[in-house]
Amino acid sequence: MSSSRPGSSLEDLDLTGEEAARLAKAFQDEEFKRLFAEYAAELSDPAQRATYEAEVCALERERGVEARFLHPEPGWALRTSLGGARKCYLNICANALVGKPEAEAEVGRRGCTWRLPHCLSPGREELGRGRPPGGEPRRCLVYDVLFHPEALRRARREPRFREVLHQTALEAVEKHFAPQGLDRANARVLRGVKYKGVPQASLLRLAPTRSGPFPELRTWIYPRAHCKCL
Repeated sequence: MSSSRPGSSLEDLDLTGEEAARLAKAFQDEEFKRLFAEYAAELSDPAQRATYEAEVCALERERGVEARFLHPEPGWALRTSLGGARKCYLNICANALVGKPEAEAEVGRRGCTWRLPHCLSPGREELGRGRPPGGEPRRCLVYDVLFHPEALRRARREPRFREVLHQTALEAVEKHFAPQGLDRANARVLRGVKYKGVPQASLLRLAPTRSGPFPELRTWIYPRAHCKCL
């Protein structure tokens, strides 16, 4: 049960009454507020974040694993549902580390088949809008699917290519994280929304290769990776 105090800014956090009371009491302490502000500033400081990511990659390298943080560049968001019941969103994003789209000619047929390398991260819960009377806050699932920037540029220009990209994203999420199925028929682009939720970087771990420390992200899938590249 969340805090019942009218207009409380803690309501959207979905805390128990005891948790909300403890947090409200903590914010009355000036030292706690100062330390919390410093912590929040560090989290939002790009330099601090870059230092943290470099340290993580260095530690992984000591273990014989190459790692990279993939930062999603927001493109647009698809709205659909999981299993016909739970609302979910796919953020279609760009990252230059992902392989470029490739066209393959089909023998004896006009046109071509597109190969769209992509990376995706496991779904995460985000708070949705509003809450039922007397109920819990509405929650939705959010997935990030990353393509090369060229894929997003072409999708913006060509409706047929955009449909292929959307179906690729939906199929990938279904295959790896949503076996109960997504509602592909009713998947829709959210107007005016570039990204649903708060952008989060994904950590990708890869084994080094003889040709170089970090291969192009194309068809790699590792069980220990925090995101999958296909």
